[in-house]
Amino acid sequence: MKTVNYQNGHVQFQIPKHWTEEKEGEKLHFYDAVSEDIFSLRFSIFTAKPPQGIQNVTVDDFMIASGISADYERIRIDEDHIIAKHEELDESEEPTLIWYFFEYARKKPDGNFELAVFSWSIDEKLEDDPLYVSYLNMVEELVKNVKFGN
Repeated sequence: MKTVNYQNGHVQFQIPKHWTEEKEGEKLHFYDAVSEDIFSLRFSIFTAKPPQGIQNVTVDDFMIASGISADYERIRIDEDHIIAKHEELDESEEPTLIWYFFEYARKKPDGNFELAVFSWSIDEKLEDDPLYVSYLNMVEELVKNVKFGN
């Protein structure tokens, strides 16, 4: 594994050594170096102020105000760090894609919030393929182990 130090270590996470990295604006893309068709992980991060009019804003409040449904599966790291996990079907093109999202929200020490978004897509027909299932499990562990600087 190798460490990605986004914005000089502001966000750190581990990816397999053989993956390559590309930057598109503020978004990062990571590819399986063996075959880009197998796997492409996307990453971006946003900073936001607490929603106005709400006192003592929690990470849950922030996620809901940001449009992240309370119905999405939640992985609570601690009081100030929550991951929302969900998937969406994209039938706008062929093949039909399943998009997987891991949206990691955290409350910063200054009271503002950050949302780190990891996403990837697969052809719907490959949803149960053991390789893709293993990648999905790996990405979930990668996101659970994200480290933030201040």
